[in-house]
Amino acid sequence: MNIESILRQHERSDGDESKDVALLERAMREQLENAEDVIALMREHKGSAKLFFEGGTEALPFAVPFLPVRKCEKFGIRKHTMCQRPYMHGHTFYELIFVGDGSCTQYSESGEPVVLTKGQAVLLSPGCVHSLGRCGLKDRILKLTVPRELFGRIVPDGFSLADGKTTLFDRLTERAEYLIYWLLDETSAGGDDRTTESLLQLLFNELLRRRDVYENAFTDMLREYFREHIDSASLSDFAYRTGYSEGYLSRRIRESGSSFSDKLTEYRMEAASEKLKSGGCTVEEIASSLGYTSVSGFYRQFRRRFGITPAAYGKTFG
Repeated sequence: MNIESILRQHERSDGDESKDVALLERAMREQLENAEDVIALMREHKGSAKLFFEGGTEALPFAVPFLPVRKCEKFGIRKHTMCQRPYMHGHTFYELIFVGDGSCTQYSESGEPVVLTKGQAVLLSPGCVHSLGRCGLKDRILKLTVPRELFGRIVPDGFSLADGKTTLFDRLTERAEYLIYWLLDETSAGGDDRTTESLLQLLFNELLRRRDVYENAFTDMLREYFREHIDSASLSDFAYRTGYSEGYLSRRIRESGSSFSDKLTEYRMEAASEKLKSGGCTVEEIASSLGYTSVSGFYRQFRRRFGITPAAYGKTFG
């Protein structure tokens, strides 16, 4: 595979396109479901496609009253090139964003940044609204676009991802990375649809069968952090010690239907239960060791979890 030459070609072609208004408008018609509305609005306000792609919707001299929506009719894989500028958009397809090198900042509809680093990927379902930050010189970010119908054929039975939802994959296996680059090489060479579909099936089988491993490893990392820093735990400190961004960690935890503070409270209650069963410590000492500055706050959370006071729990189970 001559991956570097393919990526350079992507940079050249997108760079040439970004300098030509006619080419940009053609690209918008190919990529946006509501391109005519966007183009008409820009012309009405003396804007241009070039301005749209250079600065994103925020840089236009007028407010866009609707969301640009990307579309795709067949599988594609392209580098996130340096000439591309951030703009908030939705899309009608599944998109897998993979970081082969460097990092990638993704902004959700709320504006919350999630930073992906080398070896990580995120899968977005149709209906997701997001924006990708600028690509740097050392960043290698690949975007795989998969139409809804094709995605339904290639994913393993039992997997579902509701519209508007995302799932994160931490530290892809070498096999998964190899399949992504194989798809890049195959697509750039004009490979046939059957080969592409087979490779996609292998890729998503690899991603999804390893998902439980990713989740278990993340859960272990979080519990180990709580064990060592239970008296001072915070999301910002967890991010600092692990090297991930707060946005990324928060998103990972929310995927389990919880939050960092919920997980912390859950761990503290488990630890409190064990300490009360073992005996030898007062309720005040246990509360302090678990990071509570207020004993009354500890009492409230404990009673909410177990239905009785810490003292009563200790007498019953100690």
